[in-house]
Amino acid sequence: MSTSAVSTAEAVAERALGALVGAKVEDGSAVGWPAWALTDPSIPARMAVDDVTLYNGDAGIAWALAGLGQALDRRELTALAGRAATRVLGNPDALSGGGLLAGRAGGALAAYSIGLPGGAMSSPRRPMTCDLTDGAAGVLLAQVRTGAAPDHDLVRALARRASAQEVGWAWADALSESSGGEGSAGEGSAGDGDRGAPAPLLGLAHGASGVALALVESAAVAPEMRPALALAAGGLAWESGWFDPLQGWPDLRGDESTFPVWWCHGAAGMTAVRLRLLELAEQGVDLGMPLSSLRAQAHAGLELCTDHVEAAVVAAGAGELPSAGLTLCHGLGGALDALGYASQVTGDEAHRLLAADALGRVAGAMGEDPMQWPSGTREPGSSSLFLGLAGVAMIAARLAWPDAGVPCPSLLR
Repeated sequence: MSTSAVSTAEAVAERALGALVGAKVEDGSAVGWPAWALTDPSIPARMAVDDVTLYNGDAGIAWALAGLGQALDRRELTALAGRAATRVLGNPDALSGGGLLAGRAGGALAAYSIGLPGGAMSSPRRPMTCDLTDGAAGVLLAQVRTGAAPDHDLVRALARRASAQEVGWAWADALSESSGGEGSAGEGSAGDGDRGAPAPLLGLAHGASGVALALVESAAVAPEMRPALALAAGGLAWESGWFDPLQGWPDLRGDESTFPVWWCHGAAGMTAVRLRLLELAEQGVDLGMPLSSLRAQAHAGLELCTDHVEAAVVAAGAGELPSAGLTLCHGLGGALDALGYASQVTGDEAHRLLAADALGRVAGAMGEDPMQWPSGTREPGSSSLFLGLAGVAMIAARLAWPDAGVPCPSLLR
């Protein structure tokens, strides 16, 4: 399986990259990509070259192309990334708030990836939410990823907004600062959650895993941030209380519990976080939390990702494609990337080879034109990092060329 799986992953990476580059829209030296507007399903789908976010727009594509170009020594991709990042830097007002996936911190990350100064992306105010998408956790993680000094005030804000649970801590955001998020918690104390605020969530995009990741990463690079580890441990302890060894972690957004294996609200992203924390522990970072629980949850999460991927292969063989295709956020890509990352952390190549084989089989069932593959939006044809082909290309490249140093999109590193 190994040789054929890897060669197939190479082919998928090249096809996705070719389609991504072919979809660009040029205006002089500027370059961008059409993006589907993330609107209510009752509104007709609309595509325009106006999204510059990390999540669904040009910042994410620039970050992906920069990482791929540098790792694979593809100068044409690096040059394209530079042009895209320059366009993002020229449109700071198109980014709502200072957040990572939907705001200016994402623009700064794209600029940093190609060696451009990101000063134009500085936000006039700190985010009023907590999560990785729009909030303080995302800004904190962006500071770490761009080599900036972590901001103590962001950690203090996360501490103030933490809500004490029966076990540990959680964060509940109200309406988000951007149209794509779940919530925006204003300044306040830990008790604000008792006054009708929404319930806290699990997971990487809007939940405790995303907050914990940012806190631990900041403490790993700045020893003076070590008090953040206790806050992270509390968030992970709360998530552990929801963990079901057979089903994983529930998605708490709906009335009925589901257990998705997604990057955003499910086992794929949460497994990647736990693998990253174990990797940091192996590098000598004292996490201040029991590693046995992290190992057990990472192992169980990988089993869930494996089952999910194998089921997707069987379904694709019967003509039933994943609703969001191979994309990162809520498609099969989150589980594939978690498996690939597991091989990087544990040294067990079986995870990567299984993922590479599944990638090829599902891609083969989706047809020849990547622009017609299912995406993370209502329509095919997304080029973005989290919902489209930029993310697919990165995931496939990491599975095909594990030693090249292609960044991990699940962790933005």
